[in-house]
Amino acid sequence: MKKVRWVFLTCLFVSFASSASSRAEQEAALNEIFKGLSSDIEDSVTSKYASKYIGLINKQLGELKDYKDLDCRAKVSLSSNGSVEHVELDNQNRLCRKVFNAVWDIGSFPLPSDITEANKLRQLSLSIAP
Repeated sequence: MKKVRWVFLTCLFVSFASSASSRAEQEAALNEIFKGLSSDIEDSVTSKYASKYIGLINKQLGELKDYKDLDCRAKVSLSSNGSVEHVELDNQNRLCRKVFNAVWDIGSFPLPSDITEANKLRQLSLSIAP
């Protein structure tokens, strides 16, 4: 998929660059191309870390078949180094208590080295409904 995207972007780049007659038009065309590309990169960083978080939480929660009719929403705040600072629950049922304990047992979530990207991931909203 990424290879196809790069081929497409290359073709698009050549198409825009050859049809643009002035330097300003060429720069505008390049900015348009790379604007979409940077958005994809940001989304992929966030998605990559979201997948890691889901995996960590699922592993810590284990089997949830005994909680079938329950649901839980939690908000997790992380420090700048990824340590859990606060967990807020929407109710106090058994599942929410299990989620609360699982998040605190994990204790620290990995964050990207880019501070801007890391700040996007410091407030997590979880919704668990087995």
